[in-house]
Amino acid sequence: MFELLTGIGEYGGTLVMGWRSFYVLFALTFLSYLLLTFKNNSTLDLKKVIVNAMFIYYLLSVIRLAFFPIDVWPVAENREIAAMVMFDRDYPWTLWEIMSIDFIPFRTIYHTLPLANDWFYWFFAIRGILGNFILLFPFAIFIGLLEKERMNYKKAMLIGLLISLFIESCQLLINILTQWPNRLVTFDDLLLNSLGFLLGYVIVKKYSKFFHFPFDILVNWLKN
Repeated sequence: MFELLTGIGEYGGTLVMGWRSFYVLFALTFLSYLLLTFKNNSTLDLKKVIVNAMFIYYLLSVIRLAFFPIDVWPVAENREIAAMVMFDRDYPWTLWEIMSIDFIPFRTIYHTLPLANDWFYWFFAIRGILGNFILLFPFAIFIGLLEKERMNYKKAMLIGLLISLFIESCQLLINILTQWPNRLVTFDDLLLNSLGFLLGYVIVKKYSKFFHFPFDILVNWLKN
């Protein structure tokens, strides 16, 4: 059953978070949130419940995008075969290759775009850059909707940086635990994630009523 759901067999494979697993996790997490809310309060704020449900869905989506799929090769011989097939090189990696750290500013972006020789490669190059930029953009929107006290821009930038650093650290840990370069940890990712978070917070702070408006309409519709 485990092999069927994840693709990991006795000799290794790829660990994935399929949509079935995703929605099971979402249901369990959201149910836990409701139980804790009922335990602490006799009444529910419907608007807050809806926003938190969307926030939980978003957080699980970030986990799915940032960490999966994960290549796992518990048998050394299979790592050697996978390395030859996937990277056309011999295994083992050096520790530095497994850690896959690149903290030189803008090098990842610089080396990504020149490889885009036609529109197809340009699409994937730009998608990768924009994907890192907008990854934490909704996070700031949700924080702006849920928090009671407004933070300043310096604090927002710091929070975005810390969240991004946490994600990159988890990716690095996955590389070390699997002994496989599943993800590349870069300064550019930290920068793009943090700027995306900051932009999201600036927008939600300036146009707070605009973001609250559709939730208010939805709550009124549900109550009526």
